[in-house]
Amino acid sequence: MPSQRPRAFLSYRHVEHEADPDIDAASARHRAWVLQFAADLRANGVDVIVDQDLRDLFAQRTTKDPWRIAFLGEMSSICPFICHTFIPILTPSYIERLGYGGYQQQPSTDWSFVLEEWQYAMRLVNGGAMNYVPVIRAGDRDRFVDLPLGVGPETAFDMIDPEHYAEQVRIIAQMMLHVWDGDDPLIRADLREFVDLYVGWCREKGRSRDGAPVEDWKADAVFTRMFFDELLSRFR
Repeated sequence: MPSQRPRAFLSYRHVEHEADPDIDAASARHRAWVLQFAADLRANGVDVIVDQDLRDLFAQRTTKDPWRIAFLGEMSSICPFICHTFIPILTPSYIERLGYGGYQQQPSTDWSFVLEEWQYAMRLVNGGAMNYVPVIRAGDRDRFVDLPLGVGPETAFDMIDPEHYAEQVRIIAQMMLHVWDGDDPLIRADLREFVDLYVGWCREKGRSRDGAPVEDWKADAVFTRMFFDELLSRFR
């Protein structure tokens, strides 16, 4: 179906170990903040996809705990393809996944689906197929600016201080609505349609997945990269 409202993808890291000695409590608060941010953006007239939406969707399809379905990390990494705007929630723990632990470029970076989300989304941003609205949620705002993350006064929203939270949410939503001209994202589909499309594609391309329940699939970035390459080939 055609896009009825502009849609944002929120990318964040579940583990927020920099904010508090109690990692579990800090991470739970961070996830709750992200979900509230998504709800508030929706209340301001835009669509949002966050990984919890995938868990909610799969909770209707399987008796397995969605938190234990490894495939959902893989699926989340390509959700930018059905969105107009990429909103990374920047924290010290998040940029650690991008290879900037301690606000310094590291000699190597461990692979993660956060990194995959970032790389796919930024390829679309740099190609003019997505808008980029970084949000600073925690950390040293000045040190974020010094990194090659596209963070600056004209692009990023500093949401560390909650005093202006409501106004910032409203401005982000208005920006998304203002720049949207009614066009579709790279792939025109809602989340349910996109999951079904990708699952069908995986079954067709990979014998290891043909016939096996999706909830038992192991996360495999090879499939997302093949899918992305095939998608881009259609536009060449």
